[in-house]
Amino acid sequence: MAVPVAACFENMETAEGGLSGDRWAAVGETVGRLYRILAQHPAGPPRRVPAREVCDVKRARQRLDRLLVFFAKKPPASGFPAWARETAARRLDALPAVTAMIKGLWTSMTVQTVHGDLASSNLLLRGQRVAALIGFRPPGHRSPPGSWGGSSWTRAPFWQSRSGRLGLGAAVAAYRAADPALPAKELLAVPRLAAGYLVCSVYPLCGAVDDPAAVTPELAACGHNRQAAMAGLCERLVEAEEVVLHDLLR
Repeated sequence: MAVPVAACFENMETAEGGLSGDRWAAVGETVGRLYRILAQHPAGPPRRVPAREVCDVKRARQRLDRLLVFFAKKPPASGFPAWARETAARRLDALPAVTAMIKGLWTSMTVQTVHGDLASSNLLLRGQRVAALIGFRPPGHRSPPGSWGGSSWTRAPFWQSRSGRLGLGAAVAAYRAADPALPAKELLAVPRLAAGYLVCSVYPLCGAVDDPAAVTPELAACGHNRQAAMAGLCERLVEAEEVVLHDLLR
């Protein structure tokens, strides 16, 4: 019988309902401590790569083009597939803006071994503290800010409220305190990388092609939420970066 890992922890909850209060700083500190340790992983030490590799617009264009080719062969008339086709086309059109955003970053950025899936369902909380991080993916090199900037626990608060953006600033500052080896200027890229990640992603749009029968109402809602988050992030990018900068300089 399969037992969810979360069932092994008492009096805890996931971060799927969002973060508030001291939980923001607690998550930032926990991820910072984790990444400081993972920097010593046998898969390899941190290294520098061109900033364009952190948010791969070229690969995103290929994936979106491929998705639109499938839709063109059998155009969907309504429902989630029709929305997915329109959304994929909009994201393809938005890629030049992502390229411009990435040019606003530094020439190179740090990549290292990271968690791999910092989704809100993998963050287990007890009170105002982090009980556990679960759902690790195989070791792979990614930008630390990029690995959690696109996570669901940072996306929605960005565009829903200023308090959420302030909370993210607290999380980034706590991360910086726990992992001072990562240049502070790279942490300023969290909002920009989150926006770029959402524009470049084909999830869950690809579900309409790969397995339409598996597209549940919850998955469709996830797609709509991610699209709304993408739009909100792009609209409030400057404000989000100012909040993060303020907390890093305190």
